[in-house]
Amino acid sequence: MSTVPPSEEVGSWLAAHGWFEGRDAGSEVEVLIEARIRDFREQGETLSLLATAEAFLRSYGKLELPISETTGVRLILDPTGGYDEDAEDIVELANDLGQRLFPVGYETYEGGILLVDEVDRFFYLHHSGSYFLGEGALEMFANRLGGRTVAAEEFYV
Repeated sequence: MSTVPPSEEVGSWLAAHGWFEGRDAGSEVEVLIEARIRDFREQGETLSLLATAEAFLRSYGKLELPISETTGVRLILDPTGGYDEDAEDIVELANDLGQRLFPVGYETYEGGILLVDEVDRFFYLHHSGSYFLGEGALEMFANRLGGRTVAAEEFYV
């Protein structure tokens, strides 16, 4: 995970919603991580915790971050969010990217899933497609706040 400090805008936004430098939600998110791994297994897929996902969830896990004040859309940093039978879709995207993925959050509006890969790239799996949100948490947050995405297909192997 990046040690670069967040931009003023992203830092203020995160701080206003419970994040602080050195935050560690470790024991709280361990239960959620285990639940998500179990959910994948129940769906007939295998999910392994990635170091990038663990670091992200320890720092940002359990935060609820507003993406849009006007619509009330929030980014919930909890790996257990998703939709029925989402494991197959996540595994398919991981195969397309040539990298394992781990869910780290979801959005409240349409249940899109926030995923991180082994090299700390963030993707968004939505019913309309798959999108790249950035490298590292801070770039992802800045891009999500700014509504900037790139089709994930540009990163397929």
